[in-house]
Amino acid sequence: MTSTRILSAVIFTAVFLAAMYWPPLNFLVPMIALAAAIWGTMEFHQMARMRGHEPVRWVMIGAATLWVLCSMGAAGSDALPIWLRDLPARGLNTLPLVLLMVAGASFVVRARVENCLANVSLTVFGGMYVGLPLGFLMGMYMLARTGKWIGEPSAANFLLLFLIAVTWVTDSGAYFAGRRFGKHKLCPKLSPSKTVEGFIGGFVATYLMAIMLRALPIPGREILGWGDTLILATLFAALGPLGDLTESIFKRDAGVKDSGPDLTGHGGLLDVIDSLLFTVPAAYVYLVGFQQFNPITP
Repeated sequence: MTSTRILSAVIFTAVFLAAMYWPPLNFLVPMIALAAAIWGTMEFHQMARMRGHEPVRWVMIGAATLWVLCSMGAAGSDALPIWLRDLPARGLNTLPLVLLMVAGASFVVRARVENCLANVSLTVFGGMYVGLPLGFLMGMYMLARTGKWIGEPSAANFLLLFLIAVTWVTDSGAYFAGRRFGKHKLCPKLSPSKTVEGFIGGFVATYLMAIMLRALPIPGREILGWGDTLILATLFAALGPLGDLTESIFKRDAGVKDSGPDLTGHGGLLDVIDSLLFTVPAAYVYLVGFQQFNPITP
């Protein structure tokens, strides 16, 4: 299992870096985000069904997809077709209202009363759980790329690299430290494999990765100062495990070990990106709220 984890991580890293730094493959970056939003939402829908609920899948998938498209459009993405750019930008602020109305209307049309409160709630939450964070991830990437922050592709690439690499090294550091030194359970009721030693190992790995990325002569690193680097590392080290444990609650409630098919040795897709779903919103709030970066707006 460990060798499969390492091999899949190496393959994904190679594809990810090629998509960012080789211009002919730049289009893959938003495509990967869209695919992840759809796939992750389908996994969440399946877990809900295993618990006996019936959220509306097409509403959830449509909302998750639109969150990513709207965020890229509002950031002025040149990765979208011309006819799509204005519509997502105008739709970002109205999408939550549309989601609520469509979710409610879909249950009226189906005329199903049983568990309606839970199913409507899951439909709305499921449409936002994966799509909203990945939308803001792509929004920040496009803001940095198109000039609303710095306007250099290298800055956008570094920001995306930092957000994903530092988040995932938190998971990896916790995993390997827990396997080697883990003795004291962190949250046995939620995730029996999580340990205090693993949490500490993830914390240390987060800081090391963040400092290394900022210290290396990587083009675009100036988008984050040293203070930003350390603050984001602290946020990621604290919130990454929280995202992991939140998804563990969902899996435990659904009675499953993995969120979906284990194709990489890491579990389902949500098992891979669960921490990112918490660290990305924290990064956006910090960068926009405290660093005077332009928000994602129409």
